[in-house]
Amino acid sequence: MEKLDTIIIGGGPAGLTAALYLARYEKKVLLLTEDIGGQASTSGEVGNYPGFDLISGQELAQKISSQLKEYKNLEIKFPAKVTNVKRSGEGFEVGIEDGKYWAKTVLISAGKRHRGLGLKDEEALVGKGLSYCATCDGPFAKGKKTAVIGGGNSAADAAMILGKIAEDVTILNLNGKMQAESIRLEKIEKAENIHLINNAKTTRFEANNSLVSAVVYEDKSGKENKIEAQMIFIEIGYNPNSEIFEGLVDINKAGEIEIDKQNQTKTAGLFAAGDITDILHKQIIIACGEGAKAAMSINLALENSSDLS
Repeated sequence: MEKLDTIIIGGGPAGLTAALYLARYEKKVLLLTEDIGGQASTSGEVGNYPGFDLISGQELAQKISSQLKEYKNLEIKFPAKVTNVKRSGEGFEVGIEDGKYWAKTVLISAGKRHRGLGLKDEEALVGKGLSYCATCDGPFAKGKKTAVIGGGNSAADAAMILGKIAEDVTILNLNGKMQAESIRLEKIEKAENIHLINNAKTTRFEANNSLVSAVVYEDKSGKENKIEAQMIFIEIGYNPNSEIFEGLVDINKAGEIEIDKQNQTKTAGLFAAGDITDILHKQIIIACGEGAKAAMSINLALENSSDLS
């Protein structure tokens, strides 16, 4: 089995940035990821990343990943789903569906996945008018009546993306008001075909010929209401992809991996960065910074091998 310096799990902004730094440190690195860009690749307009007035999350991720192509000491295996990680000698063995690899250190930057509502028939309707990604599946809403379920920045972004494509968009927000940035709310208010319903608790979906046809919700009084929708997008947040690392790391109540200021987990040689960790704020630029910081810590640990035991 080939021996590597570092295996990076996850190809979002944190993982890509860490790969860039470690490659420049001339370490032998393998990046294992199911996609390039992670959550960032599903973001619509990004207007708060320094150096760009406006850029899509997907384009930003591609720009970062394109910088990695010149490094022969860095390999990217994509798509690759990591199935297990375990201690092996003075390093770690990382398994994927069709093989396994060994490295002195591992960086976990596997990010988060979309959270579902847990309603009856929800999973059965995915791909049949129900989606968790407006950036990915927005084109299917062209000319259709569309609903967005959620009340934060993700829901606001989805509504703005869909407002340019769909016939009309209705946001169903569980709370009394949306918890999105003011600049996003202003755009939503100005859009003639985007409508907001607050205090709306989604209770079920309706389908016609196995395709989404409506969404049913309860208002503040408990009265049941129904709106027609040929496309429904659930945008209520994310769950960390931390399950397979249990035992090697400490995980908080939110499912996030706990790290110290060097991005070190409780296991020597096992680091974590990005949205999968317990850092306070989740932003693309912060994920990039955390990836760089983790890479610097890993480089120091590799230079001083006693830090890995």
